[in-house]
Amino acid sequence: MYKPILVLFCLVFVAGLTAFDISQSYFSASYQGADVKLDWQIADEGGVSSYEVYRKKASETAYQKLTTVSINGSGNYTFLDDNLYKTDDQAQTISYKLVIHTNSSAYNLFANIQHSPTAVQRSWGSIKSMFK
Repeated sequence: MYKPILVLFCLVFVAGLTAFDISQSYFSASYQGADVKLDWQIADEGGVSSYEVYRKKASETAYQKLTTVSINGSGNYTFLDDNLYKTDDQAQTISYKLVIHTNSSAYNLFANIQHSPTAVQRSWGSIKSMFK
């Protein structure tokens, strides 16, 4: 009974992503020293108005907004999350969400990274937080 509705929803969703070439995009998270570097590329930014980056730790129930990024016209972006090690010292998966705002709607891309800070990284995170 619900299968045709689900199939229709998926087709509409994929069609919407294809209209802005979101399907030809990527969003990734990787470590850069003690920080997490987020990279994304959008094949066609026509109609894109801005990007929002969110983070959620496994122990949290909701995503926390980190920043809003204006379009630069190149389609290539990088954001450095340098506040990850401030408070958490347990190994867990960190989820990042990229919200792509267009003139008519918003699309979400997700990336995960395993978070297992060393004592040095936790100390460095504490030192950096004191000077912010």
